[in-house]
Amino acid sequence: MPLAKAVVQRSSLPDGLIDSARLNVVIVDAMQQLARLAEVCDVMFTELLTDAEDLRGRVTSLSARMAKLAVRLDALDALTAKVRTYTPTCYVFTRIK
Repeated sequence: MPLAKAVVQRSSLPDGLIDSARLNVVIVDAMQQLARLAEVCDVMFTELLTDAEDLRGRVTSLSARMAKLAVRLDALDALTAKVRTYTPTCYVFTRIK
């Protein structure tokens, strides 16, 4: 499981009625949190795009290798393939006196 790279912190709203100055502060804080969240999402999706492009390159390479292997396998014919013959050899060990 990958480690967390960013943490979104929650802030609670004040209880009861708030005046316009405090409301403006709350709205600004909310907008800053949204901006930070947008930055985190941008970084996250950029990393995902990079990983996806890397994976696409690896899959393309693997596909080309599999196509070459398929051509080699199609060229093999079990009836005409040369099989090496095995000639058994016998070794005799003698003691040297």
